[in-house]
Amino acid sequence: ELYNPSDYFTVLPVSIEAISANKISVFPNQADAALNIQNKAACNLTYEIVSIIGKTILTNTSSDRTIRIEVHDLVPEAYFV
Repeated sequence: ELYNPSDYFTVLPVSIEAISANKISVFPNQADAALNIQNKAACNLTYEIVSIIGKTILTNTSSDRTIRIEVHDLVPEAYFV
């Protein structure tokens, strides 16, 4: 029997269109020293860095137009922002 993921998980729509519409850029991809988030929407931005296994590494809110996150101490692996 198939199940509906929304019965078990909180499903949040994420897409390139949603990010573009909000005028947010994240660079560089791959970051070894620092990750930058550019917020052109001029609003408070809450961001998270989450490991590939779902562990939240960092959560913060900022109204800065450019946010610099030092990542050189993170274990080299894939993360979600």
